Amino acid sequence: MAEETKEEAVDPLEYAPIKDVISQFDGEWQDATAAIKKWDEKKAKLDEITAACSNVKIKAVNTDSIAAFLKKECSNTNVNIAMAAIIAATAVSTGMKKDFASGVKILLSTIFLKYKEKRPLILQEIDKFAAMTTNCTNLEELRDEFVPLITNIAPGVKNGTIKFVEMAS
Repeated sequence: MAEETKEEAVDPLEYAPIKDVISQFDGEWQDATAAIKKWDEKKAKLDEITAACSNVKIKAVNTDSIAAFLKKECSNTNVNIAMAAIIAATAVSTGMKKDFASGVKILLSTIFLKYKEKRPLILQEIDKFAAMTTNCTNLEELRDEFVPLITNIAPGVKNGTIKFVEMAS
C-alpha cells in the first residue's frame, strides 16, 4: 500500500519579522486622513495601511482605534474608499491573526452590510475579509455581530452572512 503523506500548510508569516505597524497609523494620522475630501487621496492613504501590513507579522497592540477608523471608512458611500478600507482591514487581520480579534468584532457587521453591494470586486474583498476572520477569532465570539445580519432585509447581506457561517463552521 502506498502511504499517503499530508503536507502541513506552513504559514509564511510565522517566520516573518515582527513589526510595529499600527503605531504608524495613530490618531493624528487617522484624523488627517478622515479630513481628506478627495476620494483618490483618501484611498491612497488607506492603501498605505495595506502596504505596511503586507508580508509582516504585526506586533500585538491595542487595535480598537484603527478598527474604529476603518469601520468609519468602510461605511463611506464612495465604493473606492469603502473597498480600500476593507482591503486594509483584511491586511491588518492577516498580519495580526488572533491579536486582531477585538478589531474583527468592531468591523464585522459594518463590512458584512456591504454585501448589499452588487459589484463583484467589493463582494470579493468582503469574502477575503470573512475568510481571514476565522484566523482571528471564532464564531462563538462573533455571534452578537453576525446573528442580526442573518435577518437583514437585504438579501445580499443575509446570503453573505449565511455563507460566512457555513464556511466558518
